[in-house]
Amino acid sequence: MKTIEDYNEKLKALRKELEDKRQQLSKEYAFGTAKFKVGDIIKDSTSAIKITKLQYTISFDVPQIVYYGVELKKDFTPRKDGSTRSFYGNDMELVKSA
Repeated sequence: MKTIEDYNEKLKALRKELEDKRQQLSKEYAFGTAKFKVGDIIKDSTSAIKITKLQYTISFDVPQIVYYGVELKKDFTPRKDGSTRSFYGNDMELVKSA
């Protein structure tokens, strides 16, 4: 390295590599902790969903799984309005496995 530009370019590449590896680690951790899968019906104290998609988020530097799905009525059939909901974490109860 002969110039500050060379240094800054290498530093930028290192930061990008570190961020990519951190994102991959976060994703692996979140999906590794998932208790439920697409197609499962889960509920909490207020509502239930049939899971259609799993993603993850990072909250307070801790990765966690996010379950997205179609909101269900009390008899576990889809609501007529087709509303969707998401649950964060694993504090739900499994109603029916896919």
